[in-house]
Amino acid sequence: MYLPALGCDVLNRLYIKNFAIIDELTVAFSAGLNLITGETGVGKSVIVNAIKLLLGGKFSKEYIRTGADKVIVEGIFNFERNELIIRRNFSVSGASRSFIDDEPASLEKIREVTQYLMDLHGQHEQQRLLDINQHIDYLDAYGSYQNELDDLNQLYLDIEKYHKKLQALRLNENKVQEKEELYKFQLQEIEALNLSISEENEIQDAFYVLSNAAIVREWVSTILDLTEDGEQSVQNNLVQVEKLLQKSANIDRNLNSFLPRIDQIHIELNDILGELNHYIQAISTDEQALDEINQKISYVEMLKRKYGGSYSQVIEYRDFIKQWLHEKSGHKTEIKLLEERLIFDRQKYMDAANQVSSLRRSTARLFELEIAGILSGMNMKNTAFSVRFFPDDINRFTAKGIDDCQFYISANLGEDPKPLNRIISGGEISRIMLAIKLALQGKDKTASLVFDEVDTGISGATAEKIGDLIYKLSHHQQILCITHLPQIASKGNYHLKVYKEHLDGITSSKIKALSPDERILEIAGLISGKKITTAGRQQAMKLLEESHG
Repeated sequence: MYLPALGCDVLNRLYIKNFAIIDELTVAFSAGLNLITGETGVGKSVIVNAIKLLLGGKFSKEYIRTGADKVIVEGIFNFERNELIIRRNFSVSGASRSFIDDEPASLEKIREVTQYLMDLHGQHEQQRLLDINQHIDYLDAYGSYQNELDDLNQLYLDIEKYHKKLQALRLNENKVQEKEELYKFQLQEIEALNLSISEENEIQDAFYVLSNAAIVREWVSTILDLTEDGEQSVQNNLVQVEKLLQKSANIDRNLNSFLPRIDQIHIELNDILGELNHYIQAISTDEQALDEINQKISYVEMLKRKYGGSYSQVIEYRDFIKQWLHEKSGHKTEIKLLEERLIFDRQKYMDAANQVSSLRRSTARLFELEIAGILSGMNMKNTAFSVRFFPDDINRFTAKGIDDCQFYISANLGEDPKPLNRIISGGEISRIMLAIKLALQGKDKTASLVFDEVDTGISGATAEKIGDLIYKLSHHQQILCITHLPQIASKGNYHLKVYKEHLDGITSSKIKALSPDERILEIAGLISGKKITTAGRQQAMKLLEESHG
């Protein structure tokens, strides 16, 4: 008998506490086929619902066991050769907490991590197969063009990224335009005088001189009067000093050395008096010039108030505006480059999407043939299965390409094919789903499959064939199969039984792995009912012998 390697991705153990009629339960699973049986109402569906919660399903406070204040569901997976622990806690208040390897995790993260861990299928729950948006994924999983799909998806992501960036740039374009106009006005205002920090100081000095010109003229005039005019002027006194020194030197030659120095002082004094006379003639008391300088100073003070408080900060703000306006021209260039890049990438996307579309259509024919062959082995020989592509939409743009397809089925001869999700019965949808899983064996990304009584509505030879197909599928994926049919329960070698236990007036669901002898009795019960007959026991032994032979 084939047994999958224990290193493959599987659910190793499930722990449930205070959930519905389960008080506390720990169940171990094996790789391969795990068969679960039990009478109606013992809690098999509760285990399935607990797995749904583990995979990110919604919780209702009605699930909490009477008298309990919280529910705990924990699964230990062997995932990519490592142990992965997922736990979800729910309180009676409605609050919940989720953990991955004991680290808090969001519900979105739980769903992201578990999306390929397990896939649940039941008679009344075939979401993926009945969701036409999933049909193209099944087809692609069957195909052999994953590299082309990856390239197409990357092109889509690139285009989306550039498109969002372009939208953001365009959205800001009006705001940028308004800001550009403001900045240009401010720059013109700041550069109107074309001043530097040193020139600001010169203007201040010129203003001070002009505003005090009359006082300075009066003081310099007094200096000239003291120096040039009158008998006691500096010049007359210096002449007298020179004459007396000359007479003294005639007596004492040692005084001759002072005469050139006195002469130099006289020359320097004449130069000073000449320059002061020139200064007093040149000094201006022009009110117009004073007013012009005053206006410049007022303008500079206005710039300071508006743009920073000091002229150095005004200069810094001016430089910022110049840099922004320079970069703004780059903003327009960036928009143009992005527009050109998007045109190029969209063409690449369309080329890649058309290639994938062609591969899909070729794959669809092979997929139809394989599904038809598998269905024929399930006593659905007259069932026609087809993949129909919707009319091309040149505006269609998705990560999966330009195609949109849907599965069609005709269950009886002479009937026109119709959408699978409209006409198919519960038993038929289970077999279609199983056929797809078999066609995808080795390609399906889902590690484990849960079949919740997918055998409802079938019996006899069909049940035997479906049991063989489920067992075959378990060679590639872990299967948790809840069944009420002996033909299916006899497959594989790991059989779990769910039962009720009554203790002190309280009912709880329990589960146990069956020994070979217990398994014979369980399958015999499925055949003959509560009262196990000898014929039922013998038939159970025969089924097990044939299944394991």
